[in-house]
Amino acid sequence: MIADRTDPPAHPVRVILYERVVNLLGPLGIQIEDNSDRGDFWVCEDELFPDLQEVEFLNLDLLRPPVITALQALLADYPDWVISVRVEGIDEAGKRRGMGLFIQSDQIIDDLKREYLPIVFRDMTFS
Repeated sequence: MIADRTDPPAHPVRVILYERVVNLLGPLGIQIEDNSDRGDFWVCEDELFPDLQEVEFLNLDLLRPPVITALQALLADYPDWVISVRVEGIDEAGKRRGMGLFIQSDQIIDDLKREYLPIVFRDMTFS
């Protein structure tokens, strides 16, 4: 007999943050769902890392200070949580380069490799 495998319930904060991130970004673009590869952003539903909500921006126009500040505001009640925002740039050889931001309630850790981003994004700062 095969054991019935069910996923454990998601952490309550993860559920709240997921919904709030989707509600924040929804009016700004199209959410990638299921196996679709079309859209502007993706919000991870899996609990790969504790206290971390993963987001990926496929549309770099979402990578703007007001959007990042709004994501940071979502963490006001959850200071132990982090929202990671991943983006991809293209290097000189045409290879995709992953990079991103780690947003905490009191700081933003910037791990963007600006040389791989379009020029309009290279001088952008996040505080």
